[in-house]
Amino acid sequence: MKENRWSDRDVEAHWDRVADVYIAENEKVKHAHVQRFRETIRYLDLSDGQKILNVSSRDCAAEDYVLKASPGAEITHAEISGGLMRVAAERRPGVRQVKLETYSRLPFEDMAFDRIISLETLEHVADPDVFLSELYR
Repeated sequence: MKENRWSDRDVEAHWDRVADVYIAENEKVKHAHVQRFRETIRYLDLSDGQKILNVSSRDCAAEDYVLKASPGAEITHAEISGGLMRVAAERRPGVRQVKLETYSRLPFEDMAFDRIISLETLEHVADPDVFLSELYR
């Protein structure tokens, strides 16, 4: 089975429903929640000036870890949930966010980024194979 039984709109609706409690709930398991960011930084091979795409950015918390490791990185956060984008903008004013309409066609030029972060995303997308092709593109 290559496609899931839900749509990207269903995923968007889910994250919009939980947006207002997202940070508070993750604070309850903070050590486990932020471990993904620490581990990601270990494998990104960051250097100054790189363009980083963070797909399914949620509250843009990855920005803190990327900029600590590489202060000159340019980070673009891409999120399907308008609710989570609002939460991120309130928590981290000035972050660069792009609203995704679908995971099947990301609104970026080919080869626009040096690195991509995509944590806990694949299991949510309607068509995982197409999403992976988009990340490769």
